[in-house]
Amino acid sequence: MTAHERRYLDAPPSVAELEELATMLGSDDGAELLRAKEPEYAELGLADAGRAERLAAIAAHPRLFNRPVLVHAGRAVVARPVERALEIL
Repeated sequence: MTAHERRYLDAPPSVAELEELATMLGSDDGAELLRAKEPEYAELGLADAGRAERLAAIAAHPRLFNRPVLVHAGRAVVARPVERALEIL
């Protein structure tokens, strides 16, 4: 298995990529991909936002992206804590 690191602040994920990640995570609303403690989360009113609005916010404000995300064999997991990575390996 080869690992690929993506510097999300230098190359933010697109909405389409985030949609794919949310689907691989099994997320209906995209909340797992959001960092709720970032100031932008409250400023943008994302607590009550829907999936499309949340994913668009992450694409526009990549600091909101909850990471690290590990993708393997068509599944994804937010590896916080890092032991969660074992769920898909």
